[in-house]
Amino acid sequence: MRRRWEQARRKPTVSSQFRDSLHALMATLSVSNPFFIRCIKPNMKKNPNVFDPEVVLNQLRYSGMLETVKIRRAGFPVRRTFKDFFSRYKIIMKDRVPAAAAAADDKKKSTDLLIKYDKTKKEWQLGKTKVFMKESLEHRLEKDRDEVRCQAAMIIRAHLLTFSAKKHFKQVRSSVITLQKHLRRHVQRKRFVKQRQAALVLQRHRRGQVARARARKLREEKKKVEEEQKKKEEEEKGASGTDEQEETTDTDDKKDETRQMEGNPAVGAGDRALTEEEGG
Repeated sequence: MRRRWEQARRKPTVSSQFRDSLHALMATLSVSNPFFIRCIKPNMKKNPNVFDPEVVLNQLRYSGMLETVKIRRAGFPVRRTFKDFFSRYKIIMKDRVPAAAAAADDKKKSTDLLIKYDKTKKEWQLGKTKVFMKESLEHRLEKDRDEVRCQAAMIIRAHLLTFSAKKHFKQVRSSVITLQKHLRRHVQRKRFVKQRQAALVLQRHRRGQVARARARKLREEKKKVEEEQKKKEEEEKGASGTDEQEETTDTDDKKDETRQMEGNPAVGAGDRALTEEEGG
């Protein structure tokens, strides 16, 4: 009986379940950042792609959205921590801030930056951990930040384009140098072949000229030798002919004397006697 009673006692009731669920819901809400969404009907007929301005404006008026917007504009709707604010807008500062100094005193650096934009402190205020700003000041900060980022992007783009152009230029220059090298080699080789052929032709003509001159000289020497030899032979023939002629003349004279002696016997006897005397 006691066990049954304890089991019945331990059984959760509806109120205990509701209480437990409520506690769980509150714990979840305490650790989360809730956002409330207001639903606005575009038309009363619930038709798609139909927008009724009067119906929407009435809903905004009766729900208090316009007053909320006015209050938000009158206050400081933009809220950022010092670290987040300085890390986001430090790029618009002209003076370079060391990383150690920026991390050490983000509040002071944020204050210096805000004073440059609004010295009257009408558009910003400082809390314990956050910076409170109006939308107009935020718009100016964002505009300057975008300009600085655009300039930085342009500089980075210029460097990238320069690097790409230099790389392309080096490739083109290397290709041009290679083409020039091959073209110059082709031109020089063609010129060398042409000069070599011209040199060979000149050598051939010169060698032919020298050979013809040598042959002409040899022919002249040979002709001269032949003429001298022929002249010698003619002289020798002329000398031998004179001797023969003299011998022929003597022979003819002897024949004439013999004939005369045969024709005159006395003279022939006297001559023979003289001859014999001379011979004795």
